[in-house]
Amino acid sequence: MRTIMEFATRSPAVLPPIGNGELSLQIDPEGAISPEFGLKSICPVSNWQGMVPGIRRAGWRWGGDHRAGRELFPFGFFTQELPSRGEPSRRRLTFDTDLAEVVSEISWADGTVLTTEIFCHATENLVAIRKRASAPVPFCFHHHPEHRRLTMKPRKPGLWDCIYDLDEIREEPFALFACGPGFTPEENGLLWRGTLTGCVWILAWGEAAIRKAGNLSFEELRREHRAVWAAFYKRSTPPLLPTRMKRSYDMALYHLKISTTRWSVPTGLFDSHWHGRFFAFDELFILRGLLCAGCFEEARRIPAFRIATFERARQRECKDARGDGSCFYPLETLEDGSEGAPAGFWLDHVFHNANVALCIAEYAKCSGDMRILEQGGKEVIRSCALFFERHMLYECGGRTILGSCTDMERLGEHRRNAFMTTCAAIALFRIAAEFAGSPADAGRYRDLAQRLEAGLPVENGRFVAYPGGPAASIGLLGGFYPYAVLSPQNELAQAALDSFIASERQVGNMYDTGNSVCAWYRLWKCMACLYAGRRETTENELDLLLSETGSWGELFEIYEKSMRPFFATAEGIFLSLLHQLYKP
Repeated sequence: MRTIMEFATRSPAVLPPIGNGELSLQIDPEGAISPEFGLKSICPVSNWQGMVPGIRRAGWRWGGDHRAGRELFPFGFFTQELPSRGEPSRRRLTFDTDLAEVVSEISWADGTVLTTEIFCHATENLVAIRKRASAPVPFCFHHHPEHRRLTMKPRKPGLWDCIYDLDEIREEPFALFACGPGFTPEENGLLWRGTLTGCVWILAWGEAAIRKAGNLSFEELRREHRAVWAAFYKRSTPPLLPTRMKRSYDMALYHLKISTTRWSVPTGLFDSHWHGRFFAFDELFILRGLLCAGCFEEARRIPAFRIATFERARQRECKDARGDGSCFYPLETLEDGSEGAPAGFWLDHVFHNANVALCIAEYAKCSGDMRILEQGGKEVIRSCALFFERHMLYECGGRTILGSCTDMERLGEHRRNAFMTTCAAIALFRIAAEFAGSPADAGRYRDLAQRLEAGLPVENGRFVAYPGGPAASIGLLGGFYPYAVLSPQNELAQAALDSFIASERQVGNMYDTGNSVCAWYRLWKCMACLYAGRRETTENELDLLLSETGSWGELFEIYEKSMRPFFATAEGIFLSLLHQLYKP
């Protein structure tokens, strides 16, 4: 879908992202990546949580200092200057998710128009930029690389051998091509100055992308790019949606596609989105959205990544990782399977270990790709279940409960018999029973699931977040969603859902902030109500959600606080919800 926005001034804005699962960048209304459009430069403590435009690449991280390799390395940005031209009288930005392209038009009072077409190639690490002016204008195009921990050795103007001092030394060429008359290079080709009527600039990283950029024209590159995106949309299976929902659906699907890395799918490839680290908890929501949309190739990356990093997860739990042991996946995983989260009580989450197993099982059953189970999937499921069985289960007053862990972060640290984490364990044990290697194991896992369900915390005729806990919590939706382990006829679960709804304005944000229900928790509520047989409530909540999307139809983590737009976790739930509501 194509969305057009007008910008009268250089006001802060959510800028449209382009990318290919490796590269990620956002384009400003003038067709560049100017930091002054980023909100952090205007307000250091920004409500946008540092959504500053810049080029990032999946898997390229700082190393060797306090960041411990956790933050994405900045690949700079590109700007433009028009000497002797004043401020434009009009800025128009067109974002086309079907073509994965952005078009900028800026104009001045004398009728001069500068048009910019930009795309990030769907399969190559290159960004193509074509600029055309309705009348000749003095023009300067300038790429600003990040020079800290980067050494650039020029081969010739516009081509460098780059050495990156990250968590390891990496070497890779970078090229900036200029294809058009009237421009001369400065700064070894990082800056091109001249008179613009029409010119193409291409930024390319790596030998393959540089060869392609040097051999193909802008139009040839764009045809390749568009063909890949057309094939992707042909594979996906959108439902028949009301018009008011289509823009957000298209945006969600588009953003999940450009966020699908060679490893897994993070919440977003931006600094503000935890620097593109991989959350095993969030992956379940993202995977379900991709599966519902028929994007099996992209969805497979999630369980495949967890299988590939299984030994790292098992080494955290076993003296001998080759043995018959349990595993414990990191909360925020780096590409090599190591922990990327900073220290804090959130490291005591365990429900994400269940989500790893659920992702493998749900992918296999939904896609029909049962090979993944024999390629390590069953072993991961079994090992995740062993973690809960050996480390988390306790007998207390004749009941089986989970021991202390961090449940929902808003509830604080170390809760015993936490409701939502127990629901995760129940779902895990049921899946482990389904794919158990023997009838005895299957029976044991089914028994553990039944015992945990019988021991769920109950007070005053309803489930509670944990014994003696608050009256309401988003975690109380867990029996219906995301884990669907309780029947819609369960009166205790229905009463727990009611208790959340009654207090949602106080407890409905991910963090202790605001007085509303954050965008992605509203989607939890939609799914929980749908599963609980409350379709009318689901539809009403969906209407509220659609009134809380951004200018491009983007979803947020917390819309009320303008926090983290283009939030892949919410997008995954949104796709799942619409496919269930509007399935043929």
